[in-house]
Amino acid sequence: MSFSSDLQASNVQVQKLVEQFKEYFPGEITILDIKEYDILLSQTITYGSVQVNKELSFEIKDERRMSGKTGNHFLEIESRGEPSGISTTQSDYWVIQITDDIILTIPTKEMVRFLSKTYRTVSGGDMNTSKGILVPIKDIINNKQCLVFYGQKPNIKNTPNS
Repeated sequence: MSFSSDLQASNVQVQKLVEQFKEYFPGEITILDIKEYDILLSQTITYGSVQVNKELSFEIKDERRMSGKTGNHFLEIESRGEPSGISTTQSDYWVIQITDDIILTIPTKEMVRFLSKTYRTVSGGDMNTSKGILVPIKDIINNKQCLVFYGQKPNIKNTPNS
């Protein structure tokens, strides 16, 4: 696939994810094309007579082509010699689309913790211009703060032994 066809497919997938998010995160959802994150969710929550506005941001990663084959998530840290991906995101949550039916959602601060572990650093992305670490999907799923969506329903008990 070319970069433009990848981008088009990714945009369609982000739209699908937004529809799924609406079921679990009521509020206004904005798709952004900015470096800091991909989706901004704005919610107004009412506690008795008090209204609180809350914003959550999401970085979306489409791994449907590779993670099924490799069992890993490419956690990008650099692109074309500049910090990128996990190194620059300001998102609250990191969302990884594993298959059409399996989506992982984990706080970004938890994904940052994987940087301190001993994983293999590899080149990847378009024309291998990015660097990242290969994090086993099972390690992400086994993180207690990872929420796994199967189709439309989240599985809170997401670890194999829970």
